[in-house]
Formats: sequence, C-alpha cells, structure tokens
Amino acid sequence: MSTQALLAATVAVAVVTEAHGHAGRRLQVEVVDGKLQAQGIDTGQASGAPAVRPYVNAIHEHWQNVPGSGFAFARLPGFDVPPTQALAGHDLELDWISTQRWVSPPPMPTETTVPRLEPLAPGTRISISAVSDANSDSRGALVLVESVQAVGAADVDLYYQINGLPTDEIYVLTFILSAHPESGVAGAIAASDPISILLAPDGTTPAERLHHSAQFLEAYVATVPEPGVPAAAALFLLAGGVRSRGP
Repeated sequence: MSTQALLAATVAVAVVTEAHGHAGRRLQVEVVDGKLQAQGIDTGQASGAPAVRPYVNAIHEHWQNVPGSGFAFARLPGFDVPPTQALAGHDLELDWISTQRWVSPPPMPTETTVPRLEPLAPGTRISISAVSDANSDSRGALVLVESVQAVGAADVDLYYQINGLPTDEIYVLTFILSAHPESGVAGAIAASDPISILLAPDGTTPAERLHHSAQFLEAYVATVPEPGVPAAAALFLLAGGVRSRGP
C-alpha cells in the first residue's frame, strides 16, 4: 500500500470511529475498479497490528466464552458501508464457501511458518446471524444489507456462535461478497475475491488468545499462498506485529 493510500485509509478509520458506535475490528466494504473488496480496519484498542491493514479481505477477532453453557460467541468483526452511490439500491450478500481451523499454532510464528489449515472437528458447528442466518453445515448465503442507501450502512454487526469453547485453535471462515441490484438499478459490480474472517480463542493473556498467531494468520490468508511466507505476512512480521503485547 502506498503512503498516500495508507494516509487516506487512516483518515477513513478516523471517520468510521467518529461516525460508528461499535468500535473494534471491522471490514469496510469498498468498490475498487468495479469490484467489491473489504478493507480490514481496527477502530478499537491498539493491538500491535496496523489500524488499517496493509492488505484487504481479512480481519480477525476473538470468541467470548460463556462459562457453563458450552458455547462461545462473537459480535465482531462487523461490516461498514461508507456513503456510496456505486452500491445504492443493491443488496449485499456473503456466500459462505469454506470453514477451516489452525490447530495448536506456534505462539510466535516466524517467516518460515506455514499454517496447516484443516476441516472442522466432527460435530463442531458455527452459526452466523445477520439479516438472514447461515451455518457451517450447510453454508449458503447470508444477507448483510438489504437495499444499501446512498448514505451507506454503519455498524452491520453479525452474531457468531460455536458449540464449544475454543482454546487452542483459530477458525477461518471464508466468504465471497456480492452485490445484487434491485429492479431498475443499473450498474453491475463484480463479486469480491475470498474474504476471510478469523476467530481466535477467548482469554486474559495474549498467549491464551493466540494473539500473535491470529495476527500472523490474518496476514497470511490475505495473500496468495506461495512457497515460504507470503509478502504481506513478511511485511507484517518486519513491522513487529508478532512482538506486540496488545489484546
């Protein structure tokens, strides 16, 4: 990301923080060259990673365990649609295409770390609620916003739930974001590349929350896998992301 683009994105984060009530890790929906993408931003407490991610289509958050219930939930990452004419009159929809997990990741990944993603454990079920509902068994489509207005859509927050209390694994939920124009609305918009939402464990320390592993994996899945560490993840490591002590 160029210095000029990063500055513009930083200003955008300031606007989002001021205008939206739900601080934290979010995906800001954009149309770039006629195609959807989701820019990861963090309007909450500093976590050691750049507030505006130097890549698109990936962000992580953490489960919140409900003791005694046998399940955990999360309300972020959420989505925001800035004021836009390009998306006005379109329905936004997430198509859930895969669900994976990284089990027992190293607490401090290095440049040579290659995450090994595998399917969910038998019996594990993740559900998400927005305008409509979806789950990891059937996946399918999840409606985010019906008929986006020209003023955009702030605080489009989802409700994630898992039937268990994750302790040593990071979940990777992958989607394609698409925009469907209502009758009479012109302008086709191309669907996004895969968008990854990562959910790491709850806890009171960075180690319990797999903080460094989650930030590394977020950068990793945002790039095209190649031998060795992808460029964005290497950039993240050089920036000192895995040495932070944030939540």
